[in-house]
Amino acid sequence: MKLLKSVLALSVALAVSAVSFATENPMQSAQDSAKKTAQTMKQESLGEMQSAKRNMQDKAAAVKEKTGTMKTESVEKVRSNAVDKTTHVKKVVTEHGSAVKKETVTVKRKININKADSATLQKLSGIGEEKAKAIIEYRNKAGKIKSAADLSKVPGIGRKTAEQIAPHLTY
Repeated sequence: MKLLKSVLALSVALAVSAVSFATENPMQSAQDSAKKTAQTMKQESLGEMQSAKRNMQDKAAAVKEKTGTMKTESVEKVRSNAVDKTTHVKKVVTEHGSAVKKETVTVKRKININKADSATLQKLSGIGEEKAKAIIEYRNKAGKIKSAADLSKVPGIGRKTAEQIAPHLTY
């Protein structure tokens, strides 16, 4: 850019001096000189702009290629992790799932909520070890549980869970 300014200044200076020394039509000489300077500057600027454009395109292509490679590697890693986790879950369900399902689903007779131990309570659908402990603690502190409404007062057991297991309980 400095080079262009210098060239422009020099061209203007030449044009002015040419005008002052010219005897025939000084205005025409100045105009011609200014036109030549402008064309030269325009060509140089276009050349610089085209060069800069090519550099930017090359850099953009390099970034795009690198980013595409990174995305492919990331997607492959996520897919691989998902496959590993799915395989692990299938294995656990195969090994332990059927026994858990049978235990929680097949409550053949009703369970007395006020006498049942932790293991018996865990046979109810939706009741795990922590909720069974909470039922026993509530029973020991508050006394007998008389209904599903009382059962829903146990910390960790909501109204829906109480209603869901109520048909399998005696009080």
